[in-house]
Amino acid sequence: MRCLPLPLVDDVAKLNTITADASLASCPHLRSDKSEIIGRYHAYQLAKGNAAVPIAPTPTTLQGILQNTLGSKYGSKAALFDYIEEIRIAREINACPMCGAPELGSVDHIFPQGKFPDLAIFSQNLVPACLKCNSARQESYLGALPGERVLHPYFDRVEDRLFTAKINATNGNYRRPKITTEILIHEQHPLYAAVNYHYKVTLMRTRVLIDMDKWWVDFQRKDEVYFRGLETAHFTDQTFSDAVDYALWLSDKEFTTVNNWKSFLLYGLSTNEKAKIDLADTIRHIRSGHLRPDDI
Repeated sequence: MRCLPLPLVDDVAKLNTITADASLASCPHLRSDKSEIIGRYHAYQLAKGNAAVPIAPTPTTLQGILQNTLGSKYGSKAALFDYIEEIRIAREINACPMCGAPELGSVDHIFPQGKFPDLAIFSQNLVPACLKCNSARQESYLGALPGERVLHPYFDRVEDRLFTAKINATNGNYRRPKITTEILIHEQHPLYAAVNYHYKVTLMRTRVLIDMDKWWVDFQRKDEVYFRGLETAHFTDQTFSDAVDYALWLSDKEFTTVNNWKSFLLYGLSTNEKAKIDLADTIRHIRSGHLRPDDI
């Protein structure tokens, strides 16, 4: 959904530190496990986190004690794993890189931990995410058709708008429209299969539609919060259209990505002339006192 810089973590050094632990020294499979894991790290990097290419690592079950050790280390509070908490917090990010929600709070395994226990602490498999899309995606990461996979914030350099809101009138007006989402990019786009799969297993399992419904009501009841330049109840349709475009620009800047939920809605509004005209009329009626906000 958005591009992030790779974590600056020496994953092999972390693994070496874990396997040097005296409590693991008697494990007969330790040496082969460690060698296998390092090889799978390298395969993941060569595949650029793309599970749909042949060189990507496939699900595995480790033979040695590391099968459970790495998963337990993922939840460790030891200083050795401070980087996991740094990924979780991601102070410079204010929209989920996986779904576009205006929140974080979790760390998502791109290749799921249950199927890839060896990648449980691998920094390039860990991305900041919101709690909802992290839990809702569960172990979905690879589809059945060619190219179907989740997008990877570290490796997929996607800058285009991927999704938009589709706003349809109900009862002949847009006061409480039916809002859905749709993919913006064309089916011939090289990433379309991945975007479509990501859309189904990540975005559509979140509360994005609920939040957009709430924002739409606020657009009418609290228009001054979202739209600038509407000084009186007598603003023109063009003035309102300009205010929508400016609100979209601000949302893109606020979340430092065009692929965030609020921008989905504002972009959908900016490209829907009937919805803009109807919304402008509703705001005028509220401002002039002919319509109560609570009636929306």
